[in-house]
Amino acid sequence: MESTSDLGESLPDPNSATKLAHAASGPGILVCSPTIQVLHVNRRALELAARIGQVEVGTVRSLLSTPVVGLCAQVLEALTSRIAAGIWDPFEVRRFVGEPGRRVLLRGYGLPDRNSKDCSRVVIVLEEDLSGWAKVTEQAETSHQPSKLEKAVA
Repeated sequence: MESTSDLGESLPDPNSATKLAHAASGPGILVCSPTIQVLHVNRRALELAARIGQVEVGTVRSLLSTPVVGLCAQVLEALTSRIAAGIWDPFEVRRFVGEPGRRVLLRGYGLPDRNSKDCSRVVIVLEEDLSGWAKVTEQAETSHQPSKLEKAVA
């Protein structure tokens, strides 16, 4: 809906600016088949992948030349193992990637399909780390000392 100012100029719909800002800051989404065939990708996923991979924005090839494909392969490996073991619950794998100040949270979801493993899906969600959680996570990982049980199992 377009409105006009007192001078008769047309003004943009205030809701359209909000929608545009949300689209620019929302998550990137990538959906892959078990053969890592890209079934869906949104523009934001391409932008965030370009940021972490320092490649040109706009191509699926740039998306798959980033750490995104590594996470996709990790989720796919876990998905295959879980299907073989008869575990049908969805699961999530998280990873922070990128340089300090440009970190991106990658969340990979494995979605098994009971009827056909070929219909299972891998969904990758890319989000900017605006909260500083990457720094907290890194500090926790570097300061973590394995317990006796973890040492015994390793």
